[in-house]
Amino acid sequence: MRRWLIAAACLWLAPNAAASVPLRAAGDADFPPYEYLTPDGQSAGLNVDLLRAIARELERPLDIQLETWTDARAALADGKVDVVAMYEGDFRAAEFLFSSPFLIINHEIFVRQDGLDIYSLDDLSGLSVLVQRDSWLHEQLLDLEINAEFTLVASEREALLELADARADVALVSTQVGRRVLQQEGLDQLVTTGGPLLPATYAFAVRHDQRPLLEGIDAGLRTLRASGEFNTLYEQWLGQPPPSLPASDRSPPWLLLVLGSLALAMLIAWRMERQRQPGAATASTAKGLPDRSHLLAELDRCFRQPGCLPTLVLIDLDQFRLVNEHTDPVDGDRILEQVQDRLTNALQRREQLFRFGGDKFAVLLQQVSGADALGRAENLREQIGNYTFGQGEHTVHLTASLGIGQAQDALVTPGRLIKRAEAACFAAKESGRNRTCLFSDDDARMNEASERMFWVREAGRALREGRLLLHFQTIEPARHDPAAPLRAEVLLRLRQPDGQIVTAGLFMPACEHHYLAQRIDLHVIEKTLRWLHQKREQLPEKLRIYVNLSARSLDDDRFLPAVLDLFEQYPVDPALVGFEVTETAVMNHLKTGLDTMKTLAARGHLFALDDFGIGNSSMAYLKQLPVQEVKIDGSFIRAVRRDPTERKILREINSLIQTLGKASVIEQVETNELRDLVARLGIDYVQGWAISHPRPLSEFPLKPADQAH
Repeated sequence: MRRWLIAAACLWLAPNAAASVPLRAAGDADFPPYEYLTPDGQSAGLNVDLLRAIARELERPLDIQLETWTDARAALADGKVDVVAMYEGDFRAAEFLFSSPFLIINHEIFVRQDGLDIYSLDDLSGLSVLVQRDSWLHEQLLDLEINAEFTLVASEREALLELADARADVALVSTQVGRRVLQQEGLDQLVTTGGPLLPATYAFAVRHDQRPLLEGIDAGLRTLRASGEFNTLYEQWLGQPPPSLPASDRSPPWLLLVLGSLALAMLIAWRMERQRQPGAATASTAKGLPDRSHLLAELDRCFRQPGCLPTLVLIDLDQFRLVNEHTDPVDGDRILEQVQDRLTNALQRREQLFRFGGDKFAVLLQQVSGADALGRAENLREQIGNYTFGQGEHTVHLTASLGIGQAQDALVTPGRLIKRAEAACFAAKESGRNRTCLFSDDDARMNEASERMFWVREAGRALREGRLLLHFQTIEPARHDPAAPLRAEVLLRLRQPDGQIVTAGLFMPACEHHYLAQRIDLHVIEKTLRWLHQKREQLPEKLRIYVNLSARSLDDDRFLPAVLDLFEQYPVDPALVGFEVTETAVMNHLKTGLDTMKTLAARGHLFALDDFGIGNSSMAYLKQLPVQEVKIDGSFIRAVRRDPTERKILREINSLIQTLGKASVIEQVETNELRDLVARLGIDYVQGWAISHPRPLSEFPLKPADQAH
């Protein structure tokens, strides 16, 4: 009897015991709005709420742990958790079972506003692309055999932050996550380009030995759909009605992708049609302004119509970052909304306003002449300049620079039209701001802007393809001294696809302007250190190699840690490596630059101040800079041979440098006669063609290998 009672009790308790077992779930701690950790460490997001509701239907408590995506997937594979929400994919079918899909997630290409023009996956070839590690997206890109350099990061937020820091050319990120991160982080310098791509079905995954659990999850999803709770949660987190997806049948993955693609195409077509209707709203910003991707779609539609030659007006608010720096972010957003209202009210029939990104807007005009376009653009500029924005104590007067690009013939593409408007807008800003410029192929300012973009693209490709080359040029005492230690400056060169070698002066200014210089500087330092480490047994005695640092690197607080990491990787004597910085770079970035210089100087690195005398009149600061050498700009030497006044000026500059206890170097010494002259003026060192021509680093004078020991 006792045994029977115990058995009956066990049978009665068994279901309740099973029900009390927690449903263990894992996920990505930084995947908003689907799943993420709030600032106070609480799990939130659509996936989290769905799992809570499903656990309630299963009468099991939910135990959810959000961490990195890689760890979450590994925890499921190892049996440490029961369920994880993830993208479906054939490559995952052998590892996991999937519930009915409950989402279709699209992805977009994110770029910097001043970056490359990219409109499709085909344009990624040869570029550096940021993608989340172990992600479905990375697998798809590999299957598509896209010839790009992939940089894998822990989260999509990290991908966007690194893109903003110019660590890569583009980032591929899911649409909802990317746009939310841009808003949270204030990444106004990033925009999306092209339309949504790579739609993927999203479902709950379990291991193959957990099929009963999978059936319970599917039953829970059906209940949530039938009650309307699923729709409520979906709209709460994603702000739109959910599309129809299979609720129970496990349709083939290819069919789900086809259905998702069709649904996406219908949604895009509907939104484009709404955008073309007067007063219609297309979701992009809080007030419904269509964004850059919608502008591209509208341009593409327009160019497909016979005889349609649109005009694009790009509006860039002048110095708006100062508004953000001195007001609450909410006030900044409110001011942008007021600008949007002013521009919207000024639109005429068949004119459309777009949010181009950050503090930039674009207006699409159709069938207008150049003179009419200038008149319309000037009216828009005045709508901004003649109005006081903000409210209360937080009022500001704004101005804007406008650029106009026109399609004079059917050969112009949407991308080329945008480039024309961007070049004209850049020319307007360079000309003093608060003005309008119409693109012209003959305008030197437009050509300069186009040339900058050419060189920054070419330098980016060269960096990825290994076409950045290191040369060197030696520096010697002005008075010949065969026993003097060997000194040399590392010079950067770029080999173009046709084999032509160009100097850094052609492409580095563009790289400085477009935030590529930091990556190039680190590349040069890494190659130099690797070469020094490999040749350490063959290096001449008392050698010193100087590497140039750009202004962008000095102003980047992450640059110094990266340099120190390189010295850990390639341990060479700090006395071997000096750095050259320009006078202008140091003066413009005195705080961060000075800290970087002092840290490196404390390690034993020497500094030379380059281009002295043509920058910001920094003689008063020269005493506080940790520089041991000052390189006088070569422009001072050109007239000294025939002009006594020029010789006197050069002598005084040299005297000042030496009085402060620093060595003087003069550049562009191209004849022995000039070398003798500057030696008589008392200058310490000389550099130029009279001393040595630039040569590849592979030709550097090393000791013979058999003398190295």
